[in-house]
Amino acid sequence: VGCVRTGQEFQLKNGLHQYHLPSIIEGMKRVVLLIALCVPSLSFSKESDWKVSTGLMYSNEKVYRGALVWPAPYIFPLLGISYKRLAVNGPSFNLALPWSKLTFNFGVSYFDDNPPLIPLRTHHKDFRNERKSVYDAFVGVSWEILPRTKLSFLSSKALNSHHGFYSALSLQVPLIPFVSAGYTLGHGNGKANRYTYGPEARAGLGHRDFNLNLSLPFLPGKGILITRYTISRIHLSTNKNASYVRSNDRPSTLMSMASWSF
Repeated sequence: VGCVRTGQEFQLKNGLHQYHLPSIIEGMKRVVLLIALCVPSLSFSKESDWKVSTGLMYSNEKVYRGALVWPAPYIFPLLGISYKRLAVNGPSFNLALPWSKLTFNFGVSYFDDNPPLIPLRTHHKDFRNERKSVYDAFVGVSWEILPRTKLSFLSSKALNSHHGFYSALSLQVPLIPFVSAGYTLGHGNGKANRYTYGPEARAGLGHRDFNLNLSLPFLPGKGILITRYTISRIHLSTNKNASYVRSNDRPSTLMSMASWSF
């Protein structure tokens, strides 16, 4: 295969602070475009360890750790590639190592609050878009307590920008066929919460999320449609009233994603 393979929010450590982040991001966009042009020429046997995934994601708004970042609908094209247990999706990567009923995850994630790639309604940057781009190194573990029931813990450290720590505890349970529900508690130290909610924010429980998920593996071409409705709540009155939130502490998002793998 004569193509470089890659794949929205994830990162890289050594010497990152020495480089200009917008240039790095622009470079990643060019790589993704190159891959998009190359993908049609790729061919993989059924036994191949390589997989390419592509699709589209729609969301009515963008939320980051309970904070509303972009209050308008948008579409985001998806492109990812994986080799065995290593997956690259946009400027992010994740290495999954299963062991019995546990799965350990290691990787890097990227976030910025810039305007989305394909906005569906006119909206301009405002007080919600004051953050610098950030790369996080993360480690996580997921425990399959029962079939389709998972308890997960994630801890991350910002490699640039605020250099804060964030952790999250999540539980995902099945309800009926194709439908599941999840609950997440997110905690940040002072640096992480000030980055997320504003300079006035303080350390502690940052947010809690409740989500309902519908997964339908019936799209033509063996595609899958995933729809998720999430209700977020920010904790602590100081964080709710911080300058990046301004009392808009109860956002809800509706996301739908269609994807194919080959």
